[in-house]
Amino acid sequence: MSWGPTGGSAAFRARAGQLLRVGDDGLSAEVEAIPVGDAVATGHARRRRDRRARTTGAVGVVVQVVNQGIRLVVIPLAIKMLGVEQYGLWLVVGSLVAWGGLTDLGLAPGLINVVARAEGRGDRQEMRRAISTAFAAYGVLAVLVAALAFGLSRWSGLAGLLGARTPELAASGRMLVLVCGLIFAASTLTRVVSTTTNALQKGYLGYLSYLAGSLASLGLLFALVAVGRGGLLSYVLVVSVPPLLAQMGLAGYVFGLLHRDLRPALRWFDIASLRTLWGFAGPLTVYQMANLGVLYSANLLIANRLGAGMVPQYSVPYAAFAVFIAAAFLIVTPYTPALAEAKARGDWQWIKKRTSHLLLVSVGMFMAGALVLTLAGQPLIRWWTHKAVHPPMGLLVALMIFGVFRVAGNTINEVLTGLGLVRLTAGAFVGVSAFYVITAWLALPAFGLITVPVVCGIAHMVYLAVSLPAAFRHMERGKALVAN
Repeated sequence: MSWGPTGGSAAFRARAGQLLRVGDDGLSAEVEAIPVGDAVATGHARRRRDRRARTTGAVGVVVQVVNQGIRLVVIPLAIKMLGVEQYGLWLVVGSLVAWGGLTDLGLAPGLINVVARAEGRGDRQEMRRAISTAFAAYGVLAVLVAALAFGLSRWSGLAGLLGARTPELAASGRMLVLVCGLIFAASTLTRVVSTTTNALQKGYLGYLSYLAGSLASLGLLFALVAVGRGGLLSYVLVVSVPPLLAQMGLAGYVFGLLHRDLRPALRWFDIASLRTLWGFAGPLTVYQMANLGVLYSANLLIANRLGAGMVPQYSVPYAAFAVFIAAAFLIVTPYTPALAEAKARGDWQWIKKRTSHLLLVSVGMFMAGALVLTLAGQPLIRWWTHKAVHPPMGLLVALMIFGVFRVAGNTINEVLTGLGLVRLTAGAFVGVSAFYVITAWLALPAFGLITVPVVCGIAHMVYLAVSLPAAFRHMERGKALVAN
């Protein structure tokens, strides 16, 4: 074990009396500060991180409930306005654009981890350097995303990838890819804002901003229908632009009023901060690529193998289960920065206790809703979509089982990210993603839509078998180091 000095506020060091050691996560030589002999400070830190995480989780769940209520209105309205085939094309293009998340290069979760650890040490300057560096990096990435969207919209093979089997649908697909890609590029610049609020354990601000954008989109969509100006391009602009404007408003509030000392500025750009971020971002980029392969390739695989018209037959039932997956995830994600901050303080007892608690709560929350949906899903979904979508019971059961492993996998992944074990998550998920994509591609024509949740469930089960024991072993090592 190596010992040495670290940065951070003098007041924080004087208050807690710190034991300093080199990070043991195998990713960097970052020095962490562990408070010892200060039960008052430790107790205060635990209560604060729990309070912030509970607030963010509660707001996130409420916003999710409201947003899903909005979705209940929007999906049948969109199907009626666009038709099943054009709506299926919108879903496929949305999945394709989601792959643009790879351009994040792992910066968002890396920034959460770095900023949360710096907050645990009381180092505001390090926090601002990291935020400013990430903002500059996102500016470059936004330009690259816009160029990629333009090039992809002109690619001759795009229609085949999207399953657009008529000239009219192919032209709509090219338009959608360009417009959605440009909006996505613009949203890349705002990513620092929500990431910063998450790192500060104030993610509820991002949730409220997202809700404001969704409500504005709903109002505009009703206005569009009322004046009879429906159409694919109008629909895309109405559902995409208001959330982007809401994020811009959040940026003004967070960096203009709430945390002016953290406002990004080019003079705070720092190569050392970029290297620190990339220490997390590199492995996380690999993980994001693999995760997108599991999460967002389903619509593309179905469209390419079975046709775009079959996509809603899977995506709409999945969207119903995704409500409960997302609700469970919203309970877990506020604890990622809390875990990073707790690790910086050496509070391994709290980390282990919260990990077990989060697994039980997240899986239990999902199962409570998924069981009801599985039993009542067939008539509800037929009614919801005006009989346009009619899922078989086997598909609903497979989606429920897949959801259990998905929720548990999401939970343990957030724990591993908070603890800095990003290489483990990346390596494990690369194998999982390769298995899923190859197997689903081969089996879809023979077994139909049920292939997707069955193969995906097996993939997440394998991920859990690898990652869960590794996480608890790391916690035990951390506790032993503190005890010694």
